[in-house]
Amino acid sequence: MESIGSRIKSRRKIIEASQKDLAKRIGVSQASITYWESDTNEPAGGNLLALANAFGVTPQWLLTGRGDAPALPNVSPAPSFKANRNGGSWVPQLQ
Repeated sequence: MESIGSRIKSRRKIIEASQKDLAKRIGVSQASITYWESDTNEPAGGNLLALANAFGVTPQWLLTGRGDAPALPNVSPAPSFKANRNGGSWVPQLQ
């Protein structure tokens, strides 16, 4: 069974983002991305939602891998896409 770290890494590669790019988009350190991809830690709360938004998947799929991974027609690898904290939840914003 594929781990959450494997799903994060494969989706990051699909959107053609480096660990540094993804970290900047969702407002975490590059080390966090490294820990998540190596299954040292798991993202939770706002970080999980920010990852799901960046990848165009549901948090449930990201955590469990259950169901089909959705296609990514509306997810842009543009570096201007990032998630900001807004009222306690993460929401994607275009600059």
